[in-house]
Amino acid sequence: MAAFATALPIILSGANMLLDANQQNKQRKLQNAQSRAQEALQAQQQADARKRFDAQNKENLSRALAARRASAAARGMGGVGGSADAVMNGLISESEKQRRNFLTDQSFARNSLLGQNAFQRKKNLLDQQTSFLDAGLGFAKKQWGG
Repeated sequence: MAAFATALPIILSGANMLLDANQQNKQRKLQNAQSRAQEALQAQQQADARKRFDAQNKENLSRALAARRASAAARGMGGVGGSADAVMNGLISESEKQRRNFLTDQSFARNSLLGQNAFQRKKNLLDQQTSFLDAGLGFAKKQWGG
């Protein structure tokens, strides 16, 4: 009975440390889930932004082409052929360049977020391992008087 009375505080202390480590583990898992949800939300926002950008870009291109054709027609030049085709190809090329720049900017922002979240998940994993190790060492010190 005396051995049980001596061991009881040590057992309770060890159990308490493990419960604390478990709570920290649950909190880290929640943080990881939140970062994954943030990544998914940003991916959806970027997809929506790409759709809006493409629609606006297409509308701007159509307006610019119509304006150029009207201007050429008003000067008595045909809206088809040589110069008109060169202007149209230039507008299309500029539109594609703007889209590539937009997608590059989005990709950079997404990769930055993914990198930050990956770092945080690794840090959480290391913190989890450290907290369990600390709990075990604390328990051992209390048990053996270290």
